[in-house]
Amino acid sequence: MKSLNSKIAATLAALSLFSLSAVSALAQTATNVISTNTPALKHTKPKADKKEKTDDATKAKIYPFHGTVASVDKKALTITLAGKEKPRVITVGSKTLIEKDGKPATFSQVAVGDYAKGRLEKDGEKEVLVKATFGPAPEKKAGEAKPAKKAKAAATTPAPVPAAAPAPTATDTK
Repeated sequence: MKSLNSKIAATLAALSLFSLSAVSALAQTATNVISTNTPALKHTKPKADKKEKTDDATKAKIYPFHGTVASVDKKALTITLAGKEKPRVITVGSKTLIEKDGKPATFSQVAVGDYAKGRLEKDGEKEVLVKATFGPAPEKKAGEAKPAKKAKAAATTPAPVPAAAPAPTATDTK
């Protein structure tokens, strides 16, 4: 009986050691997998640092525009917008996206008198069209006129406050 108990004890001890080492190995493997495959655990610099390193000269200058088409030169691939002081010439590039009346269009569909709005990119001295929508000019609603600037009051004295009625006294209430 002693021999059977000692064999069972030895077997249990061996199984315990084996399972402990197996669990330990699994835990180590899981830790290695998590640390190599999870970007959240890696120490990374914020993306803002990369933006600071870019040179301002290499950044594209993209800005909005709007106006009425005064002329279209299909050979030179340019559109001229009417301006208050002088006309504005815009070059159509190979990557330019054009829409007319809300639908995709081609450069040949742009017509004199169309209202244009979109984005331009500065390329040296030229303004290159990035994306534009052409169509009728938006209608101004009657109430959309620019509000007139209010003139400042010459005197900034507060408005007079009416005098308060006197509080009733004990003799007034009978």
